[in-house]
Amino acid sequence: MTDVFSAGVLVYRRVEAGIEVLLGHMGGPLWAKKDASAWSIPKGEYLSEEESARDAAGREFTEELGLPVPEGEWIDLGEVSYRSGAKRKYLTVWAVEG
Repeated sequence: MTDVFSAGVLVYRRVEAGIEVLLGHMGGPLWAKKDASAWSIPKGEYLSEEESARDAAGREFTEELGLPVPEGEWIDLGEVSYRSGAKRKYLTVWAVEG
């Protein structure tokens, strides 16, 4: 079994009605005409021995949105692990107000 590591940044903002979060729609032909279950935080895979999870999260955010992560405190939301087929996946996420 191969472990896969992903990291991402959840950007949020405070508005009068509460909190809004930034999600992206998955791309490619598979997701082109689908909205249900097609939304996620900007995230991506990295090699844990070559890059830190936080560095990967920032890189992936910029690659996917074309913008840097907003200035501000990175709040560690933790890591979850789950199975996807024969692979064990690990996802680490931070929240940043923006």
